[in-house]
Amino acid sequence: MRFFYGQGFDPKKALQRIKDGEGWLLDNNMWDIKPESYAGLKQMQSMTLIGRDSVGRPNILSRLETFHPKQTNLDEILKFYCMLLDHCGANMPANTDQCNLIFDCKNAGTSNFDLTVAKGITKISAVYTERMKAIYFVDAAFMLRAAFKMVSPILPARTLAKIKML
Repeated sequence: MRFFYGQGFDPKKALQRIKDGEGWLLDNNMWDIKPESYAGLKQMQSMTLIGRDSVGRPNILSRLETFHPKQTNLDEILKFYCMLLDHCGANMPANTDQCNLIFDCKNAGTSNFDLTVAKGITKISAVYTERMKAIYFVDAAFMLRAAFKMVSPILPARTLAKIKML
């Protein structure tokens, strides 16, 4: 249903959106997720589920200060991110089909940011747009706001509308 809603209740657009998203996941081998494929990210403890909002939507928290892109690779990051989103989708209560992403930017610096990773996450955000209710950036410093300005032109409008800088 979320695809119909996200595409203005146009069944042809909704079906194409599903095909495009599933095609990207298959083309990028995102279904080949094994625990060893995201071991480095798990050790960093930079992404985790932290409960639910008032209507039962899962919250995914990413602590950017513990994320070190040079200690992992883009494939590992994308697979872990897809695994979390799919896990949320499989375990949501019957009354919801979306989740919230919360990026805690406190104490994050240049060592916690990589433009290639940001572009990869941007692609996943486009594939999973209907799955996300909101994307929050908490304690977003000047550097992050500047980086956001660089990647925002390539984000779909419906993704941009969900982003909140706090």
